[in-house]
Amino acid sequence: MAAKVPQAARDAVIGVWSEPMTYDVERGAVLRFVRTLNDEGPRWYADNEPGAQSSDGLAVPPTFLVSLFAGPHKADWKNPYEGLLDAGTEWQFFEKVRVGDRITVAARITDMTDKQGRVGDMLMVTTEFRYTNQHGKLVATQRNTVAWYEPEARKA
Repeated sequence: MAAKVPQAARDAVIGVWSEPMTYDVERGAVLRFVRTLNDEGPRWYADNEPGAQSSDGLAVPPTFLVSLFAGPHKADWKNPYEGLLDAGTEWQFFEKVRVGDRITVAARITDMTDKQGRVGDMLMVTTEFRYTNQHGKLVATQRNTVAWYEPEARKA
């Protein structure tokens, strides 16, 4: 199997951090997120009622962070594939995220590996995301692997 992404292109992008993006964690976004999960648990709603007060902000579901995107990558590469499969995600959580926090997200590609799979040639791309709060504390990391491939319709 011949690599469709040249080594020089891989070397130019692996390890390069994206532009950071900063988000205000706001109550409405958290409520929309938990509603999409059909999580009607009172822990997400009790302090979220209009006029409710909380001394340190309402805790946010840990996976809410997946709704916050990193900025554009500083290094660009040409992806020859169109199909995309989720190949797994690993999380580590270090601090609670609360309504009112400001979260900054940055990402970098850490690995690109060619693989042969049931769908044919694939490019496995692993990306690390780092989430920090307004105090500069690392609140979580996410390690996401996706499998890029050429859909059957394109092969014909």
